[in-house]
Amino acid sequence: ICDICIRRYRVNQAKAYIDKALKLVGKLQQHERMTKCLDRRGEIKRLQGDYDRALKDHYDSLDIKLRTDRTGGLDVSTSYSNIGGVYDDQGKYDRALANYSSSLRMDKGRLGNDHPHIAIACSNKGLVYDHQGKFNDAICMYEKSLKIQLTTFGDNHPNIAITYSRIGSVHEHQGKYDQAVCMHEKSLKINLAALGDNHPSIATAYSNLGLVYVEQGKYDDAFCMHEKSLKIRLSTFDDNHPHIATTYSNMASVYDHQGKYDDAVYMYEKSFKIELATFGYNHPRISYTYNNVGLVYEHQGKYDDAIKMYEKSLKIALLTLGDNHRSIATIYNHMGNIYEKQGKYDEALCMYEKSLKIERSTCDENLLRIATTYSNIARIYVKQGKFDDALFTYEESLKIRLSTLGDNHPLIATTYSNIGNVCYHQGKYDDAMSMYEKSIKIDLSTFSNSDPVTATTFYNMGRIYAAQGKNDDAVSMYEKALEIQLSIPDDNHPDIIKTYSSIADIYYHQDKYDDAVCMLEKSLKIGLSMVGDNHPSIARMYHNMGRAYYHQAKYNESVSFYKKSAATLIDAHLQDDLNLATIYDGMANCYDQLNRHDEAPIMRQKSDNIRS
Repeated sequence: ICDICIRRYRVNQAKAYIDKALKLVGKLQQHERMTKCLDRRGEIKRLQGDYDRALKDHYDSLDIKLRTDRTGGLDVSTSYSNIGGVYDDQGKYDRALANYSSSLRMDKGRLGNDHPHIAIACSNKGLVYDHQGKFNDAICMYEKSLKIQLTTFGDNHPNIAITYSRIGSVHEHQGKYDQAVCMHEKSLKINLAALGDNHPSIATAYSNLGLVYVEQGKYDDAFCMHEKSLKIRLSTFDDNHPHIATTYSNMASVYDHQGKYDDAVYMYEKSFKIELATFGYNHPRISYTYNNVGLVYEHQGKYDDAIKMYEKSLKIALLTLGDNHRSIATIYNHMGNIYEKQGKYDEALCMYEKSLKIERSTCDENLLRIATTYSNIARIYVKQGKFDDALFTYEESLKIRLSTLGDNHPLIATTYSNIGNVCYHQGKYDDAMSMYEKSIKIDLSTFSNSDPVTATTFYNMGRIYAAQGKNDDAVSMYEKALEIQLSIPDDNHPDIIKTYSSIADIYYHQDKYDDAVCMLEKSLKIGLSMVGDNHPSIARMYHNMGRAYYHQAKYNESVSFYKKSAATLIDAHLQDDLNLATIYDGMANCYDQLNRHDEAPIMRQKSDNIRS
């Protein structure tokens, strides 16, 4: 009965039954049954996120087995495997590998090299390597597992499908999305033939495909996959099953990427409700959902709300995972992102450095997470004007990514673009263009020429031409970017706003104010539909509209937009932002032109107060 409850994630009921079983076994003094009960209670504690107590149960079980089982049978091997799984959840990968290796060694000694249990042990080690970012080692383990399974089960067994799926996940983490889709489709095909079209494994295959489609920017396809997954899971599980919560969370992520933020929060709340009922409040999955909601608020520009979510996430993660887990590093990174967007660069740098410290202590030096944190730190250095430090740190990130991913990966292209951005800020436009050209070469070989990443690189090249005064070339690059961005089903993407605004800036400097206003209106319309009228990016758009109207001698319209811009910044708690000083200067100039000479000095004084 306990096992059935565990499979259905009814952890409280499972715990009640196993407690009864342990009480009976304690009276009977039966060692074998005691170990089975301890193993199950350890599994329950693991599901509850109570990893220390899970380890205690599994170690107690192992101790009994070692004292009473002189043959070194499979149950001892299973204990090592159980302990390895908990350490993997805790992010203690060396310990996880050590225990999985012990399990594998015992299985080989008892069963030989080609038994299905060997395939499972190899697959478990592959999971750990994947979590460590050792993708080649992970693939090696999965291929060993696959070879045994193909010999034992043939080509069309569900176990084969699981291994294909895991290989697909590694390819996804490597950014090899087409190969990932191929693996997940092979997995799906096998499961459909073996299990029918309404089995939980089919739902998992659809979910895996959906995750890859998100990475490819194919959001409609991703959502379709998650809807298929949800339909199966609702028909096969209870309404409060964690797999349904996972699907809601996946759907929320798609909405977030599409800029449908209210829909995203709604789906995360549905997921949270199930997780809370199943696991209780102090569980890593609750922390994870708080973190995801924080990301949505961040994308909405609701920075205070985002920080509150991240702090809730951090509190639970510290309680359940300790202070040295990669999930803690992730939360610190996200908090750093908020402080960065608020212009609090010292606080942001502190968060990124905390994240880096954890990652260095828990991961290998070649892990991609470290490269990402290096990139975040470098970005702060750019904003602080420390371009040499930024360049050095980006190069450290590039070194890790090249050694891990090879020289034709999307993240390599991103890093080249980031280095190009530093060169752009240093005024080294030829060097910047060289970096962007390296980036676009990878983009075009990795993605289609209609991918958002390619559009970003075209946009960056346009910035170089604009800085060099090559306005026609700049507009040409921006239009290439815009053509790609508008071809994507999500026509309200933030990148479109940026491109319209940049084209408007070119027109502004060419004194084509009507054309500039036209572009700005398009940009503003999308921005308002995405984030409402209280986001800092909207303040920038209002500011630019005010500036354009000023040069058209439409001073009342100009003042109106400057006021909207100032109010938005103040509402976002950015009343000390230098942009606000510039807005006040613009309003003063308008008042001078309108002969409202009493108001102009007031605006200039406000500007001076901020600048001082």
